[in-house]
Amino acid sequence: MSGAVVFVLFGGAALIGLVVFVMRAVKKSALERNVALREMAGRLGFEYREDPAPGMFAPRPVVAGMINGRRARVHEFTRGSGKSRTSWVAASVQILGTSALKFTMRSQGPAFIEKIAGAFGYKDIVVGDPAFDAMFAINSSDETYLKAALIPEVRMRLVAFWPKASGGRITVGDGEAVYEQQGSLSSASSRERLENSFPVLGDMVALAEVHATGTL
Repeated sequence: MSGAVVFVLFGGAALIGLVVFVMRAVKKSALERNVALREMAGRLGFEYREDPAPGMFAPRPVVAGMINGRRARVHEFTRGSGKSRTSWVAASVQILGTSALKFTMRSQGPAFIEKIAGAFGYKDIVVGDPAFDAMFAINSSDETYLKAALIPEVRMRLVAFWPKASGGRITVGDGEAVYEQQGSLSSASSRERLENSFPVLGDMVALAEVHATGTL
């Protein structure tokens, strides 16, 4: 057997070995993630299940349940494609009724970016709480209602939660309240933020459902 053939065979075997090693490492990490998610589900009172995955890949986790009679879940998704593809994680809670209220909350960006956004007609809601207004950029379909509904207790919970989630965003509308951020369910910090977001999402659901009644 020539040296070239031996080299090719050896190289092929090494490549296969590397692929197997990487796949096993990925599966191990995914299994550790699934254990952590199972524990999270237990703390939240949610159900945990694993959907089958092909080949050597770990089962896909599903964390979902009910909070005060409303469907809730934790999940991972992607945005973009190719080199611009990014992984995101989210927690969501169902809104009951037919509220037309829609709003988003995110961290205030650099002053020059906010100024440019203002020039294009994007106007943030000013609640009148300097610390809160400095932290959040809020857009809503009903500014008057939201300014009245964001009472001090709700603002305090948002401010307490947000330093650990400053890259995230809350969206309310289309039948659910969602907290999302760029990240992965394999990340302990991402899982912690999702778990801690549910009390805040409960407040957001209440805002939407009260809006539907027209009592405020």
